[in-house]
Amino acid sequence: MKKSNMTPIAVVCLLLTPIATQGQTVHDPDLMIETVVSGLSNPTMMTFIGPDRFLINDQSRGQVRLVIDGVQQPQPVLDLPVATGLEPGLHGIVKDPGFFLNGYIYLYYTQSTFDGGPRLANRISRFTWDGTRLDPDSELVLHELPALHSSHHGGVLAMGLDGTLFAVIGDQHANERTTNFVSGGPREVGVVVRFNRDGTLPEDNPFDTPGWEYIYAFGQRNVYGIAIDPLTGELWQSENGEPGLEEVNLLKAGTNSGWERVFGIVPTPVTGLFQVPGSFYSNPEFDFRVTAAPTSVTFQTTPILGRDSWNDMYVAEGHFSSNHRIFRFALNENRDGLTFDQPALQDLTGNSYAELQPIVFAENFGIVTDVTVGPDGFLYVVDRGVNRVYRIRPTVPTGDGDVDGDIDLADLAVFQRCFGDNASDECLGKFDFDNNGNVDENDYEEYLNRLSGPLNLY
Repeated sequence: MKKSNMTPIAVVCLLLTPIATQGQTVHDPDLMIETVVSGLSNPTMMTFIGPDRFLINDQSRGQVRLVIDGVQQPQPVLDLPVATGLEPGLHGIVKDPGFFLNGYIYLYYTQSTFDGGPRLANRISRFTWDGTRLDPDSELVLHELPALHSSHHGGVLAMGLDGTLFAVIGDQHANERTTNFVSGGPREVGVVVRFNRDGTLPEDNPFDTPGWEYIYAFGQRNVYGIAIDPLTGELWQSENGEPGLEEVNLLKAGTNSGWERVFGIVPTPVTGLFQVPGSFYSNPEFDFRVTAAPTSVTFQTTPILGRDSWNDMYVAEGHFSSNHRIFRFALNENRDGLTFDQPALQDLTGNSYAELQPIVFAENFGIVTDVTVGPDGFLYVVDRGVNRVYRIRPTVPTGDGDVDGDIDLADLAVFQRCFGDNASDECLGKFDFDNNGNVDENDYEEYLNRLSGPLNLY
């Protein structure tokens, strides 16, 4: 499809103007932050398609860009006509579990006839990667959501452990049953929808009521972050509320989060909510009483950034301030709630940034729109405020046993002492490359691979 030559001027409600940062800080002396790529344009979300390359979305131009070894390639790999304005555009991106066999990439974008044109729908489509680009002729439209308003478009995608696809859309400022009004719709606004990767309806979605079949959860105001717990398969979400009232939620199938009737942690039972067979109200797992506007959610799926925080959850901050943070939350033993050591957070409410400071993992970013764990186990941060991607990684490379800054033969003696089923946590942090809980033959092969390559792992 040919695109217009018009150059849109786009802003996003959360993501207004680029903000100069004051030097990013990570509050772990064993970790550091470095720039992976700069000079991006309106980046929203990214997905890795190889150990040294990822795709990243340009929201207002509707372009998917390819970054290889920290270099943005000169031409987009896909260029879609998108509506622009306050929040429409190209948002979510996620790859298929079988990507390296089928090349499938899923995108969420606000469809239009040309860049800056009318909002037609928020479209979720599958495209095929042919090795150099996403073939525009391969588009398979899986699901379409309303595009009623210039804001509260949501746009995040997440892949379930069972291979189903989740997508979230904000309330679009519509008075609907899905936002707890007694009438209206149901139009799919203020909801999380779930469908199979070919667009068909999963048999185990929670609602059978006509018009609700694709809805997994509802009562959402505006959402920029959803993620799947890699251990349980449950869906977690960050939700933007009114200023000074934000949430972190565990969304089980059928959850009604309460918007527009209630927001934040409230006494239960809650009355006055719209009910559909199969729905239930659930209080948030955490309640921000500061203007955080949380965005991306992800889980630490490897021990590389710290074995004590393995499988913790990260939630980024996206309001237009100058000190955006990434919070790290620990889940309880059953992974159905959050747990805190700090007395001030036992009520599951952050009433001030002073209370929240102990769970701040990193800060002083511009506007964070995505955090994701790369194939190397490091945390990648998309910063819309300064049009960059950062990487948070260990100061000392994994495999550098003697901590001299290189992976060399001197590390071999350290590796030999660490070899075996009873390796210490320190050894596991340095040499358990496959993250299986011991230092074994597979790790030895990987060590030799790293030794034969460039000495500086990064």
